[in-house]
Amino acid sequence: LGASGLGCIRLFMIVTDLL
Repeated sequence: LGASGLGCIRLFMIVTDLL
């Protein structure tokens, strides 16, 4: 995974944490 891939995963984790 590249930098964009890690950023996407990090964003996904933040979103799921808010839910």
